[in-house]
Amino acid sequence: MRKRFGLFAALLLVLLVSLETIYAQEATDTLDAGWPVEERCVGKPTKAPKGWKYEGTILMTGYAGIHGVNVKWDTPRVLVFLGENDIWGGALSPDGNWYASPKGGVEVTDTHTTISSTDEIEVYSTIDNELTLHIPIKSFGYGGFHGQVYWRDNENFIYPDLSDEKLINISTNKITTWDKLEVMNDSYSDFISSFAPDWSKVIYYRADGNGTSTPILWDLNQSIETKTLSLRNPTMWKPDSSGFITDMAQNLNHGEGKPNEALSLFDSNGKLLEKVFLVPDGQQIGRLNAAWSSDGRYFAFIAFNYYAYGDTYYTQDYDTENTLYILDTQEHLVINTCLKSGIGFVWSPIKHQLAFLESGYGLQNIYILDTDSSEFYTIGKHIFHQPDTVNGRQNKVGIIGWQID
Repeated sequence: MRKRFGLFAALLLVLLVSLETIYAQEATDTLDAGWPVEERCVGKPTKAPKGWKYEGTILMTGYAGIHGVNVKWDTPRVLVFLGENDIWGGALSPDGNWYASPKGGVEVTDTHTTISSTDEIEVYSTIDNELTLHIPIKSFGYGGFHGQVYWRDNENFIYPDLSDEKLINISTNKITTWDKLEVMNDSYSDFISSFAPDWSKVIYYRADGNGTSTPILWDLNQSIETKTLSLRNPTMWKPDSSGFITDMAQNLNHGEGKPNEALSLFDSNGKLLEKVFLVPDGQQIGRLNAAWSSDGRYFAFIAFNYYAYGDTYYTQDYDTENTLYILDTQEHLVINTCLKSGIGFVWSPIKHQLAFLESGYGLQNIYILDTDSSEFYTIGKHIFHQPDTVNGRQNKVGIIGWQID
């Protein structure tokens, strides 16, 4: 039976492979079975036809800072120049209009230990490329751990100083102590906290005091621990805060024996609802590519092979040889698009359009895939490179946001 993403014109049928299969995870009534995986291979991208357009500006990290592409522009533009002392932990506001960038320095000791220090946070407008605020704040990171900007809304974000988490309001430039949670234990990609969009709860990594961390579901309204979890990133809350999706795994890091992973849905209290995608043997979920559509129907992610050395499997953030999947919560299935994605992708705030880069590095195509019409277009090019291992490391790289005009 021929399947389609949605209703679309007959001329677009060439985008789909004629023989589509269900190759794994046959539907059952058990929580552990996973949803069916259907192969719906999308054809090669084409240049968008005259008159077709997308809304807003797609935001990306690049050589100069934050770049953008808009249907009204001939070429991508630099929207924010971040400078050389930009360090790890910057983040885009939910509406895409602001970028908060920690500034400081990084030192590597003789024993190869990385020490990072933050002196201030600069807040930029992505609309008019203006440096709006200098916020003095001192922070210190040792080893792989650093401060991270988390936006609560479009005016407020939190960031740690030397002793507490601070709540910073960009309208008033006011800094107050935020005591809802202890200082979070964030690192480049292993330990990234995940806040519910309504900021009622957070999943964060509590330091255990022995060099390890435990994922904790924390109720921010009551300031209590709700549940201890067994998971690894990516962890993404649904847009309505009713639950989250995460990667349940055994043998998480440097584990002997093949890892056993499953992308799983939980309710907001941490109760397992269903394992929806059983990760193929020897593969892992990419931690830098995970995104919900604005209405919560679709969840996009990638999977790729573990790096294996003998019987030991090592986790990675990204691999160019990946497969782009789209989870459809309405149809209760997982779609294998047969596409590869570059680092990072984002959904349109108003449509079922997914923006992502061509897999690889250097001068890459920028794509938009419309899951309602199966339109798959190239909308421009972007010079992408993976930030180096010391400076310039943001939580999100590649495509990071979609701003509506």
